[in-house]
Amino acid sequence: MNLVKNIRQFFVLQYKLNPQERDLGLSRIFSFLGILLVPFFTILTWNTHDLFQFTCLVIFMFSFLSTFLGSYFFENIKNNITHILFAHYIAITLFAIFVAYRQQFSIDYSFALTILFFCFSVILTSPRQIVFYYSIVFAAGAIALSASDELQISASFLISFYAIFLLLGYFAARYKAMIQEKLVYNERLYRTLVNNMNEGIIKVDLYERIELVNERYCELVGYSQQELIGKNAPEMLVADAESHKALREAAQLRREGIASDYELRLRKKTGELFWTRMSGAPTYNNEGKVVGSIGIITDITQSKKEKKELQQNEEKYRTIVENAPDAIVVIDVDNEVFVDVNQNAVDFFGYSKKELLELGPDDVSPAFKQDGKTSQGGAKAQMAKALKGENVVFETVHKNKKNEEFPCEVRVVRFPDERRNLVRASISNISERKKAEQDLLESEERFRSLVESIFQGVVISYEGKIVESNETFAKMFGYSRKQIIQMTTKELTTKESAKKIIKYAKEKYEGVYELTGVKKNGEKFELEASAKNTKYKGKNARIIAFRDITERKKAEEALRESEEKYRKLVETIPSGLEHIDTKGKILYASPSLHKIYEYEDGELIGKEVFDMLASDEHRKKFRKKLAKVKKGTSVPKPYTGLNVTKTGKVIDIEVDWNYRRDKEGSVIGFTSVITDISDRKKVEEERLRANVAELAAKKMKKEIQERTKAEKELRQSEERYRDLFENASDMIQSADAKGNILYVNKAWKETLGYLDKDLKNKNIFEMIHPDSLNHSMMAFEKIAKGENINDLEVEFKTKSGRKILARGNVSSKFENGKFISSRGIFRDITERKKAEDQLKSSLREKDVLLQEVHHRVKNNLQVISSILNLQSSYVKDEKTHAVLRESQNRIKSMSFIHESLYQETDFSKIDFSEYIVNLSNNLAHSYGLNGDLVELKLDVDNVLLSLDQAIPCGLIINELVSNALKYAFPVNHLNGKKGNVQVIVKENKKDVKVSIGDNGIGMPNGFDYQNTETLGLQLVMSLVEQLNGKIELKNKNGTEFNIIFQRQNS
Repeated sequence: MNLVKNIRQFFVLQYKLNPQERDLGLSRIFSFLGILLVPFFTILTWNTHDLFQFTCLVIFMFSFLSTFLGSYFFENIKNNITHILFAHYIAITLFAIFVAYRQQFSIDYSFALTILFFCFSVILTSPRQIVFYYSIVFAAGAIALSASDELQISASFLISFYAIFLLLGYFAARYKAMIQEKLVYNERLYRTLVNNMNEGIIKVDLYERIELVNERYCELVGYSQQELIGKNAPEMLVADAESHKALREAAQLRREGIASDYELRLRKKTGELFWTRMSGAPTYNNEGKVVGSIGIITDITQSKKEKKELQQNEEKYRTIVENAPDAIVVIDVDNEVFVDVNQNAVDFFGYSKKELLELGPDDVSPAFKQDGKTSQGGAKAQMAKALKGENVVFETVHKNKKNEEFPCEVRVVRFPDERRNLVRASISNISERKKAEQDLLESEERFRSLVESIFQGVVISYEGKIVESNETFAKMFGYSRKQIIQMTTKELTTKESAKKIIKYAKEKYEGVYELTGVKKNGEKFELEASAKNTKYKGKNARIIAFRDITERKKAEEALRESEEKYRKLVETIPSGLEHIDTKGKILYASPSLHKIYEYEDGELIGKEVFDMLASDEHRKKFRKKLAKVKKGTSVPKPYTGLNVTKTGKVIDIEVDWNYRRDKEGSVIGFTSVITDISDRKKVEEERLRANVAELAAKKMKKEIQERTKAEKELRQSEERYRDLFENASDMIQSADAKGNILYVNKAWKETLGYLDKDLKNKNIFEMIHPDSLNHSMMAFEKIAKGENINDLEVEFKTKSGRKILARGNVSSKFENGKFISSRGIFRDITERKKAEDQLKSSLREKDVLLQEVHHRVKNNLQVISSILNLQSSYVKDEKTHAVLRESQNRIKSMSFIHESLYQETDFSKIDFSEYIVNLSNNLAHSYGLNGDLVELKLDVDNVLLSLDQAIPCGLIINELVSNALKYAFPVNHLNGKKGNVQVIVKENKKDVKVSIGDNGIGMPNGFDYQNTETLGLQLVMSLVEQLNGKIELKNKNGTEFNIIFQRQNS
């Protein structure tokens, strides 16, 4: 059963075996067939006496039986050979016995066969095995032959014969054993050498199937020997098509008997790729035919990587040298010649590269220096220092091919080379720097002159003492400049201020702060100081600019008092004030508003204004109006309505409102002033009298004057506040075409908090905050194309990560049409931006306040007008009635101005054309102008006037048009003709011309309009004088007054 099982396994696994195993398997097949054939031939030839047939039988039996027994039942090949021979001996013995039994052959034949197989055994086995086995065979053969009747031999002959053959067999076997031991030693030595090589070894057949690999090869590819033997090497290990192609070409060469070296990219078991160098040679069989190849493989991945890095480094070095802004030369010190130069050196000296490589340092230097000494050989001493390892930097003068001389800065370092003494020199043209140094000296002188001429006091303080001062500072404190030097800040300020100065100096604080100064006479005054850290004679010092802000402090105090008055006014006036959002919810309500609606303090907060409306219809209308006005496009206009209190009482209210906006100008709500006019409607006819109107008018005039004065002081305060930013220092920077920092000034480093070592090999974009990076890179691209950028805003990033906003101008520099660098001057506007935002917020609050003021003035003027109108209803005298009507028209003239103002967002100017139209139409209505008899003609340019000019100009027009309507067209004067009153306003550059004329009866002859007792013309003359204008009268075909005045700037 075991034999059958082994046969089945053999045929199943035969295709997986290597050639040696396959050959052994084939011998087993033939041995198995031999076992089957031996009995057949034995039966066939048992009765025959044919020597040939019997010999064939014996050969078959020997071959198949011995091969089968040796290869099938013994594991070790050496044991196989031994036992094969043993089987042979047994076969010979059986043959001898068979011959003796049949008695068909002579002893010569049988003895010859025995000797033949003895010699065969000597060649293939060891001496001890021969002695052992052959003794058995010889004894068996002798016994068999002795049994034959034909053999007559003595025992001594047999012993002697046996001994001789034993001795010969021993020496023959001994020689064979020595050869075998040497072969075994050589085989072990070969395997040890192969397995301990640093290179991988692989042996393949003609079909690229792996026959042998050493341990190093297995380590390289990550496979074991068992996994590799018998596999196709290219399919299993080669990584890419290029390597496959190289392998096929090398295999073709080896088939032709040619060895070759080539590179392959292999794949490890893990999938990792690596580069190898393969040295392959063909292998031959005993007949000299190529049967395969053997290769030595070396991992060159690291060397390839190093070679690539070396090439990249060489390219980088060459790129840096060729693109460096300096001229770079390599000098052979011994021969004093240039051995390498970059393109900038060629451009620098004006020679071609070939010409320059034939010159040396002396050839590009003038014969004599500026001090008259020779310059020849001067570079040799500097190069000698560089060869010792020193970094040599010196200034000298070079000349170009045109013999033009220019100052240079030269940096010399040793250049590594094993064969020659070389140095590398970087040469910079410092003509610009020398010029810049001279400019700096001149700039310092100009700066000193500037400091002396400005109105601020400026000092330089070192260790608490004043070491430099301008005259303004000395005069500010009542000292001479000589007296102020070496004084301390402690002597010039109060104790608290001196402590503040010392603290800020220790902290190196840079910024603005306030102090209290003490003059020489002991008088104290308020100061504003702006401090910066600086260098004075190479030492750390402080530069401080002082400004006297005593007047500004007084103005600020006055403004605070005014604001406090306004707050108290809001809380005490009978009208209620409320802030609501865009949905109608009340955010703030004054105490007066709570009283109007009969709520307790605070109850209105959070309620909706719709809750106070008297009916659903009112609420519906108000919702529509709110939805419309919250878009911010409607002009705020006052309105009246009916509201309901908490107790259910219906009241009449008057509402003046305006928008509330955020910083972006979007509407976020509304501010309303609500007045309960229920009682006023009932009693205003009895309560308002002319004396009250006159008193109210005087009070309002005074309030207007106070407000105007406050506005003027506020504008002056704002102008002084803007001056605080004038003492800032500028940041200067320069970067190359790639953005690498070339130069930054001290203010730049101090502003951003960097040191020189922090900026080494840094790019300017690393200093820019990420929020501004894209914007800055786009600007840099424009600069690289030659475009200069002004007012560029950039957010820089300080060393601590803080964001600094700066604004400045950036320009580009080109050489030979190539962009090489950029230069920028920036100013830190971080604090200014914050101040501008705060100022805008204050201005918006001021605008709201001014709108409210103008609205209240307009309302009060309307109240006065209503009082006069009411008073006129009680007056029976026509003259008194006319006086009241004229006063009412004058008040309406002023009222129109303020109505225009509170509807505008810009209070600095008024649209005078629209104002004149409204005023003229009002006068025509007031005097009952009949359009069929008298026509009012207007020809008015679009003129914008300030408030100070609009009011007097409006009153002039009011007086003159009123006179024309009253007196120019008496009864029966027109006689069927149509009269006209014309108002013309024209603007020519800065002059404004106002003409009021009519085609009426004109003035009496000899009328002196400049010296008249009529109130109207006296008022006109006074108002023209207030405008600093000129007035002219034309009394032909009617009356025409021409007034010319210069328009004020807004």
